[in-house]
Amino acid sequence: MCKNCNKFFITITTILSICSSFTISSFAGSDYEIYLYDGTSITQLTDDNVYDQYPQINNNGEVAWVGIILNDSEIFFYDGTTITQLTNNDYKAGSPQINNSGEVVWVGYDGNDYELFLYDGTIIIQLTDNDHNDGSPQINDSGEVVWSGNDGNDSDNCVHNEEIEFIETEKDESDTHNDIYTKFIGQDDHKRMTQNPEDEYGATWSNDGYQFAF
Repeated sequence: MCKNCNKFFITITTILSICSSFTISSFAGSDYEIYLYDGTSITQLTDDNVYDQYPQINNNGEVAWVGIILNDSEIFFYDGTTITQLTNNDYKAGSPQINNSGEVVWVGYDGNDYELFLYDGTIIIQLTDNDHNDGSPQINDSGEVVWSGNDGNDSDNCVHNEEIEFIETEKDESDTHNDIYTKFIGQDDHKRMTQNPEDEYGATWSNDGYQFAF
């Protein structure tokens, strides 16, 4: 018996006592598989020759994860009944995030750089198409997405929703500190959200789309 098994069982027992549902990626002898605890029992979701890792779960028990196939990686989605492979190409995909509406956002390489993609429950939408890397996506229950984009000079925090095109961190010409800005769709100018002598970074959007933290 492995020397760490007791620690593993103690950890799982502790998690079961405080969580209603969760997912784990566990080594199954030859590769990693995804397991789901639904509040009562543990179910093995995958049983394949793929290294299934980095699962994300929403409140409805829907799960998104990365399947690593040789030098490629794809995004998979479990809707409570069926597993669907959302991506199927020769480029790497990763960093999936899922909201409580079953929408999934992830980072995918397009042959030039990393872009953002969204599965809205029906179709896949490419959110970004530019010449710099986009990453670290987060999605709220309204389907709004915030992420970080690096243009080679600095990193901005961006958001996608019906009204706001992006939220970013940048230096104002009048000082040397980073402040938070938003840009609304259809408007050319940025709206400055903070102005103080401190640097602000890492803005994230609330589920209702009306608040952000940084």
